[in-house]
Amino acid sequence: MFTAITTPSAPAELVCAGVERGDFSAFVRSAAAGVTLPNPGYLLGVGHNVVTACDIASAGGPHLCAFDPVTGTLAWSTRSDSAGLSVNYNAQALIGDTLYFAAEAAGAGKATLWALPMA
Repeated sequence: MFTAITTPSAPAELVCAGVERGDFSAFVRSAAAGVTLPNPGYLLGVGHNVVTACDIASAGGPHLCAFDPVTGTLAWSTRSDSAGLSVNYNAQALIGDTLYFAAEAAGAGKATLWALPMA
């Protein structure tokens, strides 16, 4: 799993490649699921999902998103969080069963640390 700009002037996206027999056997592109990256560069594995800051087609962003490379779909995101979170920072850490990340609540004007239980 890596980030890439796959067409000229397009936003970066996640590209997941399956490896079999020593060659790249499959690619899953997040843009096909409507997921692009406003600030690519850091991906965190949580289960079999990849967590990163992302933009979602027709839902804006940036959000915190988990992309499922097996199905090529968006597994979950913070877009419906009641605090109106804006995840402008690609900084996450999984500690135990809790995912910590930096985000700004709507109208707050500053970044704070947030936590999501993953269990």
